[in-house]
Amino acid sequence: MSDTMRDYCKLTSCRRKFICDYFEMELKSIDPLHLCCDNCKSQCKCELCMDSVTEAATVACPTPVQVTDKARQAAKHALLSYFAQENAIPLAQDQLVPHLSTGLSEDLADQISRDDSIYDNTNCREYLTELYPHLPQIYIGNIDTIISKVRDLHL
Repeated sequence: MSDTMRDYCKLTSCRRKFICDYFEMELKSIDPLHLCCDNCKSQCKCELCMDSVTEAATVACPTPVQVTDKARQAAKHALLSYFAQENAIPLAQDQLVPHLSTGLSEDLADQISRDDSIYDNTNCREYLTELYPHLPQIYIGNIDTIISKVRDLHL
């Protein structure tokens, strides 16, 4: 393992900054911090992080639903396919790690697909915007469409 990789693994500060510095890319600030990286998430003091995540989800969508693993897998697969397409569009010539700029990562697909509230939320777009304010509305709209299609499959 290289020294740089070892440093990254042991890092307690912002991982996104470390990667951007390594590839000599400009770091765009992420607000709230919990959307940046695992280290920033642990330091985030926003209102959402100060409340329990389940309380925030309950407020946004009070009716809990049962979602099958098959539906979650279908949603994650569809989201990953969509994210790959968006991340394939070059945002800058020197863009080596596109999901750092788009915010469309495998972790995000996993978070969305595991959030049962999204599947039964008639205001899914608003809910997604509240949870992921850093994402452009075009991405939110497309994610909403994907979740709606998975919901309509009744898996």
